[in-house]
Amino acid sequence: MKKRSWGHLLVTAVSLVGFAAAMVRVCCAGQIWMMESQKRQVEIIALYPEGSGALAAELGEQYEGLFTFSFPEDYRDQATLRPGTILEVMGSASMKITSPAQLGRVERVKRKGERPDFTAAYYSTLKEKYRNRTREELWQAVDALEDLNQGEKDGLMYLLGEI
Repeated sequence: MKKRSWGHLLVTAVSLVGFAAAMVRVCCAGQIWMMESQKRQVEIIALYPEGSGALAAELGEQYEGLFTFSFPEDYRDQATLRPGTILEVMGSASMKITSPAQLGRVERVKRKGERPDFTAAYYSTLKEKYRNRTREELWQAVDALEDLNQGEKDGLMYLLGEI
């Protein structure tokens, strides 16, 4: 390009950036943009090392699979948590679609109750018994565990390395 063309391109780019900034200021004046928050009732499936986060399953009719989240920096009760602990988690309404999903920002965590520690009850036994069997046989064995909810079953399969 000629020297003059580069100058025109630069002036056009600066003008567009200025116009966009002006439009944002006019359109959004006085509005505060906040991400939507949502309360979730969740069960801990597994805790990550050093208490930084957890693998969890949402309880209730909204169950859509497993997800991970990080505890807020000011949360200090990680040492008292275990698989089966029920929490109320207030955080981002959206999740990253990965496997497992990832819950974004978590603002607050509140302990709500306990269920039996299903990993202590089943993990080692299933891992040993189904070590040399097919994935389908393991799925059938886990699915037959009537005292587990769907999140716990999915979590057990994930921990066994089969999801």
